[in-house]
Amino acid sequence: MFLKVYRFKFLLALLLVPFLVSADPPGWDKPSGAYGSNLIEIPFTVIPTLDGIPLENGDWVGVFYNDGGALLCGGSIEYTAGVNLGFAAFADFPPTPEKEGFAVGEAFTWAVYDASANAGAGETVFGEATYTGASMGFYTAGFFTHDVTGITAPALGGFVVSASAAPDMLCLTGWDPSGGVATLSGVAVAGGPIVSWDWYDNGNLIGTGNDFVTDPIKETTTFRLEASDGTITAEAYVTVSVKNVSAGPDACTIDPEFTLVGANVTEFVTANWGTTGTGTFIDGSIVNAVYTPSPDDVAAGMIKLYIDILSLDCG
Repeated sequence: MFLKVYRFKFLLALLLVPFLVSADPPGWDKPSGAYGSNLIEIPFTVIPTLDGIPLENGDWVGVFYNDGGALLCGGSIEYTAGVNLGFAAFADFPPTPEKEGFAVGEAFTWAVYDASANAGAGETVFGEATYTGASMGFYTAGFFTHDVTGITAPALGGFVVSASAAPDMLCLTGWDPSGGVATLSGVAVAGGPIVSWDWYDNGNLIGTGNDFVTDPIKETTTFRLEASDGTITAEAYVTVSVKNVSAGPDACTIDPEFTLVGANVTEFVTANWGTTGTGTFIDGSIVNAVYTPSPDDVAAGMIKLYIDILSLDCG
């Protein structure tokens, strides 16, 4: 039996459609080499406003981060009415001296750009956003989505502040660290003049002034700045991260093996245990290593154990 094979030919017409990419607004250039793991989603039902006027197609919304008192764009998108919008917020890469984006815990400072003939045509105006319950407007370590429920900007020259800390990271050592201090600074990025600056930690007033030196900080802390121009108030947030390394407390043991359960290290790359004695470690590259004293250690009565840590953040 012979089988007849039919070969069909399809003609696929390809329509080449050019992609139109709008340039960033003036002053909204993105940092080079930036990356982001936080997604900001703006549902089509959210209509950003400037001085109470809805944005129009071709206007922009974005988030800015604080780089030594200067606000730089850390992610943005051109506004299109009636569609869901989303964009990435860029992260800072701690090993580099430059600040390429948001530090972990740093709040988003929102801005809109009015490219149309509304209240602030051709201007960048800073404002604020609201979010769903757990979707706070802070840059978060790892992959995280911030769901926006509203974006508003005041009239041109409205009242907005930002907060920063120097340093924004403390590297502490020791079993009972004394802590470190940081200078918190507030800046009016729109509006003013400011007549009062109040700093809060967990709801408690801890100091006043646009520059304030904190008490010793022993753990990662987010501070809230509340500023007033005499009529209204504005808020900003800044986080001081604390990295800690400790070999643990002194101890006494008669066991043939000693586990370093008290050792504690925050976010390290490599660990390496050493000793002034002649005993041995069972895998000295882990934080909670096990040490076996030698007969000479026992005879000496006391030895020191120490840990060397390599950290991307603290060296």
